[in-house]
Amino acid sequence: MEDRMTHRSKSLVFLSALLLILAVVISCRSAQAPAAQPAAVSPATPSSVSRPGAQVPSEPLKPVWFAWNILKSGYVDKSKLDPQVMSQAAVKSVVNRLGSEAPKLIDPPQANAKPPKEMPKEMRPLWDGWAAVYEGYRGGKPLDDVKLGQQAVSAFLASLNDPHTEYIPPEQYKSFSQDFDGQFGGIGAEVTKRNEKVLLNPMPESPAEEAGLKAGDTLVAVDGDPVDGWSVLQVVNRVRGKKGTEVALTLVHFGSMDNITLRVVRDTIQLKSVFWNMTNEQYAYVRLSFFYANTPQAMEQALKEIAAQGAKGIILDLRNNPGGFLRATVDVASHFVHDGLVLYEVDGSGKRTDWKAVNNGLPVNLPMVVLVNQFTASGSEVLTGALQDYGRAKVVGVTTFGKGSVNLFSELPDGGGLYYTVARWFTPNGRLIERKGLDPDFVVVASGGGRGGDSQLDKGLELLRQEVNASTTSR
Repeated sequence: MEDRMTHRSKSLVFLSALLLILAVVISCRSAQAPAAQPAAVSPATPSSVSRPGAQVPSEPLKPVWFAWNILKSGYVDKSKLDPQVMSQAAVKSVVNRLGSEAPKLIDPPQANAKPPKEMPKEMRPLWDGWAAVYEGYRGGKPLDDVKLGQQAVSAFLASLNDPHTEYIPPEQYKSFSQDFDGQFGGIGAEVTKRNEKVLLNPMPESPAEEAGLKAGDTLVAVDGDPVDGWSVLQVVNRVRGKKGTEVALTLVHFGSMDNITLRVVRDTIQLKSVFWNMTNEQYAYVRLSFFYANTPQAMEQALKEIAAQGAKGIILDLRNNPGGFLRATVDVASHFVHDGLVLYEVDGSGKRTDWKAVNNGLPVNLPMVVLVNQFTASGSEVLTGALQDYGRAKVVGVTTFGKGSVNLFSELPDGGGLYYTVARWFTPNGRLIERKGLDPDFVVVASGGGRGGDSQLDKGLELLRQEVNASTTSR
């Protein structure tokens, strides 16, 4: 994805999509907005308020129809793009925001104001509702055009029921679209969203892990503010901050029902993703926590050291790995899958793009077992699927998260941004990852670790012993 996006402009590519990192270095490539996107304009600068009875403003709605044209061209599932339904959601949200001061609209809404010429014809239902609100408004306070426009575009996109497609307000988009080659202060945790719950996953040796954050913790509030209805990007924006500052996280540990509050001091997060050691039986235990740009090099170095120490087999632990860069995922997979597909992706027009193993991977042929859980997501699911489809490794654990989409950022005319899904990933054998996840070969529910042991790791070691013994006997 990075390679074929190199010559595009205007959009920022996030290959792991929903899993946005709280304070790590993220290398992005520029990407061109789809051809159907209208010509770029300067950020909107309308008057911030409109008086009752004033002319209906069209500028605050430009982000909506820009987003519509982008989605028509590049969205992964065009069958969901219903302008009537999406417009109704936007108008309803604006009316709800005004509360008792909103006019009562007929269905469908009608307005006297003519729509602007540059507006896409599919957006007429949205314009009629928007204009009817302004023409019928009789409240005492001026209407805030900008805030209502942002409300409209947010609801317009939310109606798709796609957790990876949303509107980003200008102040947040600015922080995400600045120089991603730098580092940000943060707590060192990844954020995901599942069934309206915001889940956190601490990075190894991070301030979040040291403060007591655990994989799968549900976030309840940030600095006392409930996160109900927040998007992943909103959470990231609130939790990320300057090194040395503190953030209070109210959360519920996985498997518990009680709220606790952790106070975490932000720091600069180091990009370390590969951890390994050798067991007494000469089995290498390798924990892969994320797919950073430097992960393939770190994995190659670890595998060289593992081979030098005479390892008989490998346990690859992908539990709680939320993914990362697709290029890094393919490079890591190429150490174990030496030829053929690692995955393929299909976009909204049905175009298929194959991602094949690269020929510069190490020829690692040791017996291998992979550990996964319900927080194994995105790139780690891609790697698991390839190893499983080729029979390269047995997979132990529970069904994975089910995050298999490619997403882009595109700038909108108000200075905000559109984050949207453009393609979905499939394993070499054609298994869809998105919202389905991957089933392990051996279902083993985690025992919780600690003194009770690690049931998934124990099963992995048992299978590895069997495979190594079988290989030795057959020689």
